[in-house]
Amino acid sequence: MTFTRSASERRIVAALFEADEAIGQAIQDNMLTFEHLHAVDDRSLQTLMRSIDSEVLVVALKGADERLRGKMLGGMTARAAQVVQNEMDSLGPVRLADVQEAQKTILNKARSLADAGTIVLAVRADDFI
Repeated sequence: MTFTRSASERRIVAALFEADEAIGQAIQDNMLTFEHLHAVDDRSLQTLMRSIDSEVLVVALKGADERLRGKMLGGMTARAAQVVQNEMDSLGPVRLADVQEAQKTILNKARSLADAGTIVLAVRADDFI
């Protein structure tokens, strides 16, 4: 399953937003979750991470599972990964709402980059129940 938007998908999502913005947003938010980023190819993930403010990335990664955090940090230079890890360690506890907002910011950027054809957001069909 791929998350690059076809013209028909864009029309459907736009119609949902027009009919009921809250429902449209909820559906869009559930079409691609932060955990889906684990299935994104390394090159696309690196492009995405370069476009994200480091403060947003640090907060988002605080709430990521270890596997996804490892993949995202693994796509960075050793020095950059260490800086992000140090910032996460020194940040201390973070409110869940702040983590969710940071992750949503990253997902919005990912959708924008995918819509522009800059990255490919794809996950395996077996990632779904």
